[in-house]
Amino acid sequence: MKKRNLFWLVTAALLTLYAACVKDLEKEGIYTNTNIIGSVVEKSTLQPIEGVLVQITDGTHIHASVQTNSRGAFVLEDVNFEEVNNDYYLWIDGSQLQLPSKQEELKGVGRKVYDYKAIVLYDKTNAALLPVVKTDSVTEVSAVYAKVKGEVISDGGHEVTQRGVCYATHQTPTLDDSVTTAGKGQGYFTCSITGLAVSTTYYVRAYATNSIGTVYGAQKTFTTTSGFPVVSTDAAANVTATSAKCGGNVSDNGGFTIISRGICWNSIGNPDTNGSHLSSGTGNGTFNVNLTGLEMGKTYHVRAYAVNQMGISYGNEINFTTSNGMPSFGNDPVWVKSIKTESVVCYSEVIGDGGFPVIAKGFCWSTNQYPTIDGDNNNLGTGTGKLTGSITGLTRNTTYYVRAYATNSQGTSYSEQNSFTTANGLPTVTTTAVTMNGKTAVSGGNVTSDGGYPVTERGICYGVYPNPDLTSAYIHTSDGSGTGYFSSIIDSTMTGTVYVRAYATNSSGTAYGNQITVNYDYLALPSFTFNGHTYKVAPLSNNFFKWSDAKSYCDNLTSYGYNDWTMPTKDQLLQMYEDRQSIGGFGTDYYWSSTYNYAYSSYYDVSFSSGSVGYDTDSYNNKHKVRPIREDK
Repeated sequence: MKKRNLFWLVTAALLTLYAACVKDLEKEGIYTNTNIIGSVVEKSTLQPIEGVLVQITDGTHIHASVQTNSRGAFVLEDVNFEEVNNDYYLWIDGSQLQLPSKQEELKGVGRKVYDYKAIVLYDKTNAALLPVVKTDSVTEVSAVYAKVKGEVISDGGHEVTQRGVCYATHQTPTLDDSVTTAGKGQGYFTCSITGLAVSTTYYVRAYATNSIGTVYGAQKTFTTTSGFPVVSTDAAANVTATSAKCGGNVSDNGGFTIISRGICWNSIGNPDTNGSHLSSGTGNGTFNVNLTGLEMGKTYHVRAYAVNQMGISYGNEINFTTSNGMPSFGNDPVWVKSIKTESVVCYSEVIGDGGFPVIAKGFCWSTNQYPTIDGDNNNLGTGTGKLTGSITGLTRNTTYYVRAYATNSQGTSYSEQNSFTTANGLPTVTTTAVTMNGKTAVSGGNVTSDGGYPVTERGICYGVYPNPDLTSAYIHTSDGSGTGYFSSIIDSTMTGTVYVRAYATNSSGTAYGNQITVNYDYLALPSFTFNGHTYKVAPLSNNFFKWSDAKSYCDNLTSYGYNDWTMPTKDQLLQMYEDRQSIGGFGTDYYWSSTYNYAYSSYYDVSFSSGSVGYDTDSYNNKHKVRPIREDK
């Protein structure tokens, strides 16, 4: 563009205005803003082309932009030539229509309107003769490099003699900008773009050229990286009182060779290489260093770093605290097992020596909490690892507290405390249920442990008072010695509620089993078996009941220590009829069952003179006897 110096024009106009008092520049035909108009047409037919992008640009900055309408016309309003310079031009972009693009000199300075008339593009009717090209993808973007993939889909019937990508820091790059080539012909191609500026946005388009012309693919954009490495810091490991293992990972070199990497640390935060740091080679990947000479019981801040020609990058900050130099145990208390009257076996583990060799370890115990090595203790060796040992010489039936200990040159550490109570030395015995053997009641017990001392006597104690023992207030049996099961016979003349406990005696004393309460009269009740279950039968009631009263009588019966008596079903009642001689107490009357006869809205009954089954309604005119039963569980 040959730009007129509007400044001098305006200045001359102002001088004229000053001399002549007031003058209007527009009356002189001088305008500071210009409307630029025109149209875009086909070469051969001069037909308008719609959708062509028209821009005022210097290749980097777009000052104004508009698309042609259905008549091919465009209007760029109020173009201020003070805001543009000799580098600006009119760009007619036909790439979106697979048409060649065109650059025109920017004209119209000082005019009210400038008309470009018809700007001619290549004959649209021949567009099919041009190649069809696609900008496929941009990958492997780094600080100075990117890889662009394109495709020549069609050569338009004319051999593609050149293909590749063009790129620039402004939009819609062309062959006038930076270009790479990738052979010729149709198909996919890949171009490597090198020498890019770091942290910069680029625009890229694939292109293809045949004898008809050059076309461009769609524009894509990418931004190069900063060029600095990407590094992360790993958690600290093997932390002791004076050392720790630290490391990191260089996952991206930023496009430049890693010339140094390592760890920096301090005790205040944000460590960098101006302070304590340790190098660990070069290149990408993981690395580790051992920090030594640290202070005991102190918190340190750590960052990995990596250096390339662009500079230094730091990873995330982590921190760790060195130990106090004392041995350490797990969080669990001492594990105690095999508790005897005078001994116990204990387990623990020394998991760390604090950076100084463990010279003694073992267990300490006392009848007071938090025992130390100033009291009872045993020495079970040196070093870290599993700790197992027996504590002996204890007092029976006594509660003790125990801790593991470990000693190094810095002092003695203790584990979490546990407690245990030594065995009392008494036998362990359980009482077996009371059963009837004919007219004889039988119980007994099981001595499951002798408590560490031989059982010299065993048996049962029973009586009419709770917690029977060997005192004269109760009766007891003597049924041998030693461990295992035994049986005992209870006095058959007793009645009412009887309390029973097994016992076992050794040199430590006498131990008693669980108490069993039994109603002796209930044991004597008759019974019958139905479907594999045994049922007790309450004594005969001489009353006659209508059905609902009989049901209420059974459900509310509390007798012989039980309140879960029920009315028998029809089938249970028939079984009772079969066993009527052994059960006893029956007359020749009808007895109610709880089974309902839906066909006649009545209840079944059984004649104990014949065993026949009948049914009657719940009415005062129909009264029978009843025998309550309960399952003998």
